[in-house]
Amino acid sequence: MSKRIFFIGLQVFLLVLLCHFESMAQDNKLKRTKNSRIGDQYFKREEYFEASRYYLLSIKEDANDVYATYQLAEAYRSFFDYLNAERWYLKAMKVDSTAFPLHKYWLATMLKTNGKYEDADRYFGDFIQDYKPKTDEEKKILYKAEFEKRGCDLALEQIKFNSNKYEIMHLPSPVNTKFMDFAPAICCGDTILAITSARPGVKGGTDVDRASGTLFSDIFRFLYSKEKWTPIRPGDNFDLINTIRNDGTGQFSPDGLRYYYSSCAEEENECAIYVIQKEGKKWGAAIKLNESVNMPGFDTKQPSINSTEDTLYFASNRPGGLGMTDIWFSTRKKGGDWEEPLNAGPHVNTEFMDITPFYDSKEHALFFSSTGREGFGGIDIFMAYGRDFAVVKNVGLPFNSSRDDFYFMYSQNVAFFTSNREGAIGSDDIYEVKLNKKVTLVKQLAQNMEIEEKKIDIISKVEFKAGGEIASNTEVLLIADDGTVLDKAKTNDAGMVVFENLPRNRNYKIALDNDIDIKLGEVKYFEDKQETIMPESKRFQELDRKVKFKLNTDAPAVDANAIASKDVTVHLGDYKSFTFLAKVNYKSNSTDAQVNAPVYLVDEDGTVLKYSQVGSDGVIRFENISSDKNYNIRIGDPNTGADIKMDFDLSDVSVKGSNRDASNSLFDNVYFDFDSYALNAQTILLLDGLIRYYKQYPEIQIEMNANTDSKGSAEYNKKLSERRGRAALDYLMKGGIPKNALVVNVHGSEKPIADNSTEEGRALNRRIEFYVVEAVGF
Repeated sequence: MSKRIFFIGLQVFLLVLLCHFESMAQDNKLKRTKNSRIGDQYFKREEYFEASRYYLLSIKEDANDVYATYQLAEAYRSFFDYLNAERWYLKAMKVDSTAFPLHKYWLATMLKTNGKYEDADRYFGDFIQDYKPKTDEEKKILYKAEFEKRGCDLALEQIKFNSNKYEIMHLPSPVNTKFMDFAPAICCGDTILAITSARPGVKGGTDVDRASGTLFSDIFRFLYSKEKWTPIRPGDNFDLINTIRNDGTGQFSPDGLRYYYSSCAEEENECAIYVIQKEGKKWGAAIKLNESVNMPGFDTKQPSINSTEDTLYFASNRPGGLGMTDIWFSTRKKGGDWEEPLNAGPHVNTEFMDITPFYDSKEHALFFSSTGREGFGGIDIFMAYGRDFAVVKNVGLPFNSSRDDFYFMYSQNVAFFTSNREGAIGSDDIYEVKLNKKVTLVKQLAQNMEIEEKKIDIISKVEFKAGGEIASNTEVLLIADDGTVLDKAKTNDAGMVVFENLPRNRNYKIALDNDIDIKLGEVKYFEDKQETIMPESKRFQELDRKVKFKLNTDAPAVDANAIASKDVTVHLGDYKSFTFLAKVNYKSNSTDAQVNAPVYLVDEDGTVLKYSQVGSDGVIRFENISSDKNYNIRIGDPNTGADIKMDFDLSDVSVKGSNRDASNSLFDNVYFDFDSYALNAQTILLLDGLIRYYKQYPEIQIEMNANTDSKGSAEYNKKLSERRGRAALDYLMKGGIPKNALVVNVHGSEKPIADNSTEEGRALNRRIEFYVVEAVGF
C-alpha cells in the first residue's frame, strides 16, 4: 500500500466512491477485456499502478474501450497522477458520456485539482443538476460535489485578493528529490529537519510499492549549516527506527530529545505511533504507545505533541469517529500512560478525510488538512481555534493550491508543508515559509481571512407566527438552500440570533427544530462592520418548520425609591432577577476621571461579582442580577472606595424585577497566553463583532467573565483576570460602546472548565467568556 496513501488514509475515501465500479459495469453491460479484468483485480487490491498497465493494454486493443478508458482515469487519480486522470476522463467522455454516473463528478474534480476552476465549476454544476442519488452513500457524493463547487467560487474569489504576503520557497536538493518527499518535522533551533521520503537508500531496498509504483518510505534527517541543508550521517542509532516497510510522519518534542512517529511495519501494514528518546549522544529503542492510542486493528498515525508532552493529537480511522479518518487526542498525567482518546469534535472532523494535525500550544490552534470542506482542490490546509476549535478557516493562498497541501507545521521562525502542486520536482515536495517574528502566524492568518474572504454577518429576530411571541432562548438552525444545516445558535431573551462569517454568494434559511410556525423580523446584514443591503435572493428565506414552546409571563416592573448614600444595598426577595440603574451625583464638579470611575457590584461577603464604569451621562447599570442575596454598589476601590476622593450620592435609582431567573446568552469565548492579558487576533475579531452587535441593539449589556488557570496564588489570579477583563473592556469602549453597557465579572481561577493538571486544560481555562445580557422584566 502506498506510503502516501497509507499515511494519509485517502484510500478509504477513494474506495467509498469507487465501490460501485463493478456493479456499474454490469448494469451498463459494458464489455471487459481480459486485460481489463486483470486490471480490476489489481485495482481491488489498491495496486493502482499495476492496474493502469493492464487498462492501457486493453485500450491498445480497442481505442474506443470506454470501460478501460474510464478505469485508467480512475487508476491515475488513485495514485495522484491528476493530469493523466483528467486527460483520460475527457477521452472516456468523448467515447460515451453516459456510461458512468460519476463521470462528470470525477472530471470536475480533476479539473479543479489542475487549477481549471471555471471548467470545474461548470462540470460540477452539470453533475449536481443531473445526478439522482438513491442511497445514503450517493447522497454523500452529491453533498461533496456541492461544496467542491463552492470551493471553485472560493478559489476564483481569493485569487483576486492574493497579495503574496508570504514567500513560498521550494526546498532544494538534498531535501527534495525527484522521488516522494513529505511530512517535515523541525527541531533544535530550526537546525534539524526530519522528513519522510521514498528515495533510493531506504531499508526496503528496491522493493516497489505496487499501489504507487514507488519505493517504500523511510525517515531522513538534515542539518542546517552555512545556509544549506546537509544529510545527517547514521551513527546515533536514529536510523534504526526505519524498517523494510513504510515509516515516517513524525514530530520532535519541544526539547528535541524525543521523536514521535508512525510506522507501518505491523501485520497487514497496520499503522501505529512510536516514540524514541535520546540518551546522551545515542537514540534509544522505539517504544510503541499503549493500546489506548494504538487501537488494534485500526490505523493510528501522524502524531503531533503539545508543548508539555501531555496531549497527543493524531489521525485514526478507529470506531466512534465522524468520518473516514478523524483527528483525535489523548492526554496523560505526569508519570502516567496515555488515556482513552477523545475525538476532536464536529468543528474539526467531517464525514470525509481529516488528517495531518499540528497543534500550536501557545495559540491553542490546530492545523490540519481535510477533503471535507470548501477548498481549492485536492486536500487543503485548515486552521481551527477557539473553544472546542469552533472557528475553522481555510488558510488560503499561497499555502493551499489546486493540488494536495498537507503536513503543515511551524516553529517560531519558519513554517513547512507538503504539496504536489505544479513546480514540484517529485510527486510530493516540501516547501518552506519564513515567518514574521513580530506577529504570530495564527494572528496573521486570522486577519488575512477576515479581510480576504468577504464574509457577512446576519442578525435576525425570531418570532412565532401564532400569537407573535418572541422565540427567546431557543436553538435556531442556519440552513443552506440545499437543505444542509450549516450552523446552530441560541436566541437571546429578546429572540435575537447572530450568525457570523457567512459567504455572501449563498441563500440561507432559518428554522426551529420543532413544530410551531416561525417568522423572521429585523433582519440585518453586515460586511466589514457596515450594514449592507443584500439582494433579495441572498437574504434569509423562511422555512416552514414548527416548534413547541411555552413562554413564561414577565412580572410587572417595580421602581424603588431614590437612595442617597455612598453604599447602596438592594434586596428583592419576591423576584428571581432584577436590573439596577442609578445616576451618580458628585457633590462637587464632575471630572472625566470621575465619569470613568470604576463601579463594583459586591455581594454580602464583600466578594466582587461584577465590574463596570460610570457612563458619560453619569449613569451606572447592572443587568440580570440574581435576587437570592443582598448586594452593595461601590464606586472606586471595591473594598474601601478610597480611589474616589470626592463624595457622591445616587439618585434616580431604578430597581426593576422579573419572575425569570437571571440568564444570558453566551456570545463566545476567547483565550490568553500564560500570565498574559494581551488581546490576540481571535479576541479582536470577536470584540469587533460585539461592537457591531451593540450598535444595532443598544439595549443590551455585555458581560465578560474573566478567568485564569490555577498557576499562581488566588490573589494574583484575581488581579490577572481583572486585567484581562479591563483590556477587553477598554477595546470595546474605544469601539463606541458606553462604559455602563459593559460589565466584567472577575473570577480568577475559581471557575475552570477543564482540568488544570494538563496544559490543554489550562489553555482552555485562560479565557474570557462573553455574554449578551438582555434587560429583564421590561
